[in-house]
Amino acid sequence: MNIKDSFLGITNYPIPSTVADNAVDDNGLDGTDEATQEVRASKLYNLALAEIYDFLATAPTVQQSGVIITISDTQHALYSEKAAMIRAKFDVEDSGLYGYQGENF
Repeated sequence: MNIKDSFLGITNYPIPSTVADNAVDDNGLDGTDEATQEVRASKLYNLALAEIYDFLATAPTVQQSGVIITISDTQHALYSEKAAMIRAKFDVEDSGLYGYQGENF
């Protein structure tokens, strides 16, 4: 499995391909490289994963092929916590709040 596919497969929620592409690019990875155990343990991979978790922490309910897919508030909080824990592990400052335009934080 390649790096990009490993990010897209972390949940059943449909993560847009561009979200994974941006996380990969932002962290200097090549999405087509194999997601080996060594790669998955790396700082760059984990920081990209934190970006995916940031997306999931604010992801809206979607409807796809007649199926409604939602992430509960509890799950949103867990994804946010996972992203923060990854950044803390690698001593990287959290880059702030995430959300859709118009949200009040």
